[in-house]
This record gives sequence, C-alpha cells and structure tokens, in this order.
Amino acid sequence: MTTHPSRVPLRRQSVGSRRQRRLLLSVRLLIRALQSTGNLEDVLLAKMIKNTVKECVRQNRAGEKNAVPLQQNLELRLQALVGPQMFMEAMVMVDFYQTKRQLRR
Repeated sequence: MTTHPSRVPLRRQSVGSRRQRRLLLSVRLLIRALQSTGNLEDVLLAKMIKNTVKECVRQNRAGEKNAVPLQQNLELRLQALVGPQMFMEAMVMVDFYQTKRQLRR
C-alpha cells in the first residue's frame, strides 16, 4: 500500500530546488528564533509569518488567475512583513546552519 504524497509528513517530502529548500529552512529558522525570544511582539510576528505562509499556499493551491509562483510570492510577502534586513539575516542564519551541519558530518 502506497501513501499519497500529500499525506507524507513535510520533513519526508523533498522540496525541489536548492533555492526552495533554502527558503523553507529560512522560514523555519526565523520562526524558531522569534518564538525563542519570549518577547510578545516577536511571538506575534512568528504567528503572522505562519499565517502568511498558509495564505500563500492556499492561493497557490487554488490556482488563482495572475497568481505569482509560490516561492516568489512567499519571498515578497515575508520581506514586506519582517523587513528586508531581518529577511536577509534569516538567509544568513541558513548559511550558518548549513555550514555547521556539514562540519558535523
């Protein structure tokens, strides 16, 4: 019996390109960093990021006309939400995380 791909947990599904994996990891690290501060504003921002991701995925699955590709839509909306500085810091966190992981191997 095979499992439908949508029912496989997210961490078992492979994400296409390196850029997509990097974006996904940056979102996860950004949310984790914001939640760990304990600051109410940061926790609320993390929730807003989660809601933004959900909305982008919903729009993509709905196949709306003139829809921007999911990755591009998500990048644009996250940059507008958290600001370009914090978005770039999240990308730097990804590079640091990946380098650290490679050193462990």
